[in-house]
Amino acid sequence: MTPDHPQVSVVCSVAGPNDRLETAIDCLLAQTHTPQIVVTVDDAPDLAASLADRYADAPVVIDHTPGATGLSAARNRGATVADGEIFAFTDADCEPSEDWVAELVRCYAAHDAIAAGGPATPAWPDDRPARVPPELDWLIGATHRGFAPDGEGIREVRNTFGCNISFRADVFDALGGFDERLGKRPGHEIQGEEAELCARLRERFGQGVHYNPDAVVTHHVDDYQLERRTILERSFLQGRSKRLLADLLPDATDTEADYLGRLLGTWVPERLTQTVTDRSPRPLVETAWLLAVTAAVGVGYLTGGTTTLETPTETPHPEAQTQ
Repeated sequence: MTPDHPQVSVVCSVAGPNDRLETAIDCLLAQTHTPQIVVTVDDAPDLAASLADRYADAPVVIDHTPGATGLSAARNRGATVADGEIFAFTDADCEPSEDWVAELVRCYAAHDAIAAGGPATPAWPDDRPARVPPELDWLIGATHRGFAPDGEGIREVRNTFGCNISFRADVFDALGGFDERLGKRPGHEIQGEEAELCARLRERFGQGVHYNPDAVVTHHVDDYQLERRTILERSFLQGRSKRLLADLLPDATDTEADYLGRLLGTWVPERLTQTVTDRSPRPLVETAWLLAVTAAVGVGYLTGGTTTLETPTETPHPEAQTQ
């Protein structure tokens, strides 16, 4: 890999029209370290054609598949057409900071990393609701309180979120990419593909992901993600995902155990104290949601042993089936 100025390919996947996609691409084009940009489009042929026209003179590759393959397959497909020495991944509803790629590269240059990522900061549609305290930001695809080890600067974690993660290309290829049985796809909401891939990364190469707090991506939050039912359903599915991860890689769940210990041993008692000292109901509401989400995750985990993993096949767009 070129040490001073490696070529970086950023893969951004979308499964249909997305109002924030062009903003995400424009943020990538404005990077201080210019990357190749690969946009994978499942379905949505009109969107793929429109993007190809709009970015015809930019370092943007549009990869279109007529059917819906799912997020993991789309990311893997993007990596196969990428030219970079580093593969980075983000999402269509994200806005990487202008030095995001440069800060990822710093991990590889200064720390001999084989994988690197950073925080995903939530952009709320309004004020943060009490039912999503900072410890539960993982519910909306953002970096939660207690995510990284205490301290400052670049340090090693198991994995970062899929909207802010990167790998040395040769390492990603050696691992075979994301497990396509995991990740969002039509009719399948089991996630955990980043954690599973990074658990295999540590198992094979003895390293985790270098977490750089300055490699920031802003992740937009939609109103529907904050609905009470959605939060509990997402929590339940996360529990099932964690059970699958534990079954696939039994030694890969230390991060979750540490999080649970801090939640019950530190964060819940902390809020109960705040309820008394601050004379405010908000800490009590936050405590109730911390416990409710933990219970939903627990139920999902206990029932996750009945989940079977199937390799995805291309699902034609509904309109295409009638032609």
